[in-house]
Amino acid sequence: MSRRGFILVALIVLLVAIMFFSNRPDPEPEKSPLQEAAAVQIDRVINEGQSAWLFFRTSTCPACVELKRSFDSLQPDYEGRVVFIDINLDEEGNRELGREYRIGYVPQTFIIDADGEIIYQMVGNIPITDLRRELDRVSQ
Repeated sequence: MSRRGFILVALIVLLVAIMFFSNRPDPEPEKSPLQEAAAVQIDRVINEGQSAWLFFRTSTCPACVELKRSFDSLQPDYEGRVVFIDINLDEEGNRELGREYRIGYVPQTFIIDADGEIIYQMVGNIPITDLRRELDRVSQ
């Protein structure tokens, strides 16, 4: 086979490979393990009669970033008494959970008591003293 023939065969193989790989469908996106964990965790908390703070947020919202600091700093104080559930709506898997809770604005807080009732709901940033008062109500 001449050099010209070899190059022609190589180009044909290359074009066939490009056509084959470019026509393949995109793989199914995997479900976010964090979303599954958040939904499962919420169900477990309600079924087991535990209190919880559901914190709906995004990564880019300045108020969310600020409230996340409070969320993280308070969590150790309520360990074993209140389950803290961080739900980042930037993750595709969490969007359905956001729709279920009718989240229109973030940050949004829901505090659920041991009976599964939402006893506190707030949109926006919350002073840490108010958060402590509400968390103390459900952690007794």
